[in-house]
Amino acid sequence: MLLNSETKAIQEQLGNYCRTGEEHPIKGTIPKRLRQYRRLVYNVFDGVLEQAFPITKTLLSTEQWNTLVTHFVREHQPQEHEVWKMPRELYDYIQSVDYSTRLKMPFLEELVYFEWLEIEVHGMPDVVLPKVASKTISLESQLAFNPHHVLHQLSYPVHKSEATTYLDQLGEYFILIYRGLTDYNVHFLELSPFTALLFHLLITRPITIWQALCIICDEHDIERNDALGQQALSFIDLLREKEIVLGVISE
Repeated sequence: MLLNSETKAIQEQLGNYCRTGEEHPIKGTIPKRLRQYRRLVYNVFDGVLEQAFPITKTLLSTEQWNTLVTHFVREHQPQEHEVWKMPRELYDYIQSVDYSTRLKMPFLEELVYFEWLEIEVHGMPDVVLPKVASKTISLESQLAFNPHHVLHQLSYPVHKSEATTYLDQLGEYFILIYRGLTDYNVHFLELSPFTALLFHLLITRPITIWQALCIICDEHDIERNDALGQQALSFIDLLREKEIVLGVISE
């Protein structure tokens, strides 16, 4: 149903007040009650973000967290209609205003995005899984994968370390975030640069394990040998155990 211009204007004024706290006369409202309404709206934002970013909430002081939420609601003006997707907008805000620099926490942006990815993977829509053949996996196999995953690279180990050590551990970290097919929970698996590249090739190209290894060896001047092949198969066994690899793709 379309709103008339007056009702729409009142809605916009009310929304602006809830975001900014700037009081202006709004037709049909009582200022004292409006303040309570704004408090309730703010608590909804705070509750959703606190649940979405528990590590970030623990890392920041109470004052830092409250200031971040207040600035986010006031300056960013969240637009997402689905509540579970709204936390992504906090990451967008932190990135757009360089909040990491403001708080002198260069890892903050990565931490918030990492926590968002957990939500995103958990909320991935169910899809029909690829069919697999009843074959033993070998280097000549082309694999079928659990589609509910994200491979992500970090510069700080925000997935495993205490916040006090982040700054001392700048480097390259490859994290596979995936949703279990049995328990539907989100899990994390840290990969080496080699296994991360192997995984990336296998999920982005219709190739066998051996073909992926050949690409890696050719591009990085690595010797092809049995040990490398065994390392790859051991990695695939681990992925199968964790329900990331489903099996040999059915032709």
